[in-house]
Amino acid sequence: MRAVLRLRDVTAAVRELFAWTSLLNDAELAACACDLERQLWAAAELGEFDALLAVVARWRSTARGRASGVSLSA
Repeated sequence: MRAVLRLRDVTAAVRELFAWTSLLNDAELAACACDLERQLWAAAELGEFDALLAVVARWRSTARGRASGVSLSA
């Protein structure tokens, strides 16, 4: 949350905080940042971070797939 507030750019904060996002393509990075932003503010307001951690885990799994050569393209 501090990185988002400091940088005033969710995508830049995501790139700074999670090195694995370099494996995502531009569309995936944008979707990841959007998902994380949505969950971040909800988690902060509610004090519940399970949904946010699940989003991080899902996108990390996508990046792991990219690193192993998996392509989601048809």
